[in-house]
Amino acid sequence: MIFMEKRKEMKENLVDKKNTTKKDVKQSKKNETSKTLKSKTSETESKKKSTNTTKKSTFKYDKNDVYIVVPAYNQEKTIVPVINSLRKEDYNNIIVIDDGSSDNTYKLALKEKVFTLIHKLNLGQGAALQTGFEFALKQKAKVIVTFDSDGQHRAKDIDKIVKPIFEGFDVSLGTRFNQNSQAINMPFSRKVILKGGLLFTKIVSRIDVTDTHNGFRAFSYDALKKIKITFNRMEHASEILDLITKYKLKYKEVPVIIEYSEESLKAGQSSLNAINIASKIIYRKLFGFTKNEKELLKHTKLIRKDSIENAKR
Repeated sequence: MIFMEKRKEMKENLVDKKNTTKKDVKQSKKNETSKTLKSKTSETESKKKSTNTTKKSTFKYDKNDVYIVVPAYNQEKTIVPVINSLRKEDYNNIIVIDDGSSDNTYKLALKEKVFTLIHKLNLGQGAALQTGFEFALKQKAKVIVTFDSDGQHRAKDIDKIVKPIFEGFDVSLGTRFNQNSQAINMPFSRKVILKGGLLFTKIVSRIDVTDTHNGFRAFSYDALKKIKITFNRMEHASEILDLITKYKLKYKEVPVIIEYSEESLKAGQSSLNAINIASKIIYRKLFGFTKNEKELLKHTKLIRKDSIENAKR
């Protein structure tokens, strides 16, 4: 009897040992699986961190290859801060075109030792830009950026706007209405006008963009040789889009931050002016240049030539 009980006890002990061993094996496998999963998770997180670090890395290029064209009309309050903001970002090839200002814009720009050109008469932003383009091409600029003189553009965004050009695009267009872009203090009426212009641009210029009249742009040297602005005033923005389509230039939109101030809003377009711009563009497309426009173009070329020949720094 005692023998039977001992035998039974031994059997139970063996079963317990087997069960314990099975449990240990299972637990060991679980631990190994857990370690493997943790290791894979750690590797994945490490890769993600590496990717994020890569995304955050600053795009590097020679800033001496970039020329900033700044058209200005009666901007004595903002021209020096704008020049300083560009210099702070290490841009030294700055071209200011004084478009016949009646204030001290020209004198202040000249004191800053930037390339300074002057129109004897106020011709308009389109004419001022074309003067700046022709001067920049003479300097053999690799990339040309248009930058407003009223302080609404941020010099820090130039990195983003020139990057597509160095990647092989012909034109880079700043946009206020794309993901990651921002229009600070933009009046609702201005937004309505700009949004309304999108449909007009799609139909007339046959180009699909999210922002039609943004003065923050970048061009390659070769692209700019093809772009010749003939509209002296604000119609030039639509004309540039027309020329991008005409010459099948490769373009990319870039989100930028535009900050409106009292000065920038003064220079903005009214609803009536937007209608005038649209009518002039349609008329030109249907009937070509008027006699007055041809005469004005000749006169503009003479003023532009004189401005470039007498550029100072």
